[in-house]
Amino acid sequence: MKGRVVLTYTLPEEDDLLCVTARYVLQNGVKREMSSSAYSNKIELKGFGKGRKYQVELYSIDKSYNESAPCVVEVEPEDSPIYDVFSHIATFLMHSEA
Repeated sequence: MKGRVVLTYTLPEEDDLLCVTARYVLQNGVKREMSSSAYSNKIELKGFGKGRKYQVELYSIDKSYNESAPCVVEVEPEDSPIYDVFSHIATFLMHSEA
């Protein structure tokens, strides 16, 4: 998916699971955090610009707000759709100057 990633995972076997949280840092240094409830096994990560490899730390959090040790995964989203727009504009400008 362009500019985003959907992670699918197996929920931990905890009676008091509150959510699963993903933490990651975008290319511009901005830290992001996305969470998904205990009833879902998917989490959508957004905000990626250029497609490259990013490390994501996943945590399970219980109802007392205790965090698990991180599970680190690597994702590689496609370039954000804005880069398609830039490419089309550049192509248009090249053809209009001819």
